[in-house]
Amino acid sequence: MYGLPEAASPWHSTYSTLLSKVLLLKKTSIDPCLFFPRDKRFQGMVALHVDDTLCVGNDEFMKIERGVEKRFESNPVKYLPFTFAGVNYHREPDGVVVCDQKD
Repeated sequence: MYGLPEAASPWHSTYSTLLSKVLLLKKTSIDPCLFFPRDKRFQGMVALHVDDTLCVGNDEFMKIERGVEKRFESNPVKYLPFTFAGVNYHREPDGVVVCDQKD
């Protein structure tokens, strides 16, 4: 089904079920592709865009991401700088993270 237009909905359903039921993340009411941990000990978020995932958070939260990697074939975790959904992310020398769409 990969690559077919009708694949998006079943993929989103499968992936969001994993995030919600298995990894215990909560889908936001504002955006069905944005998830946060239910447990306050974890700080982070997961954002979905088609078949790309952005997962950011503290070390404990990133262990959750490794649970996702075990279930689905995925690329290795990337650290700053990186590009996600056409947006470039990098850290300035003063520690500020900048997001832009410059080429």
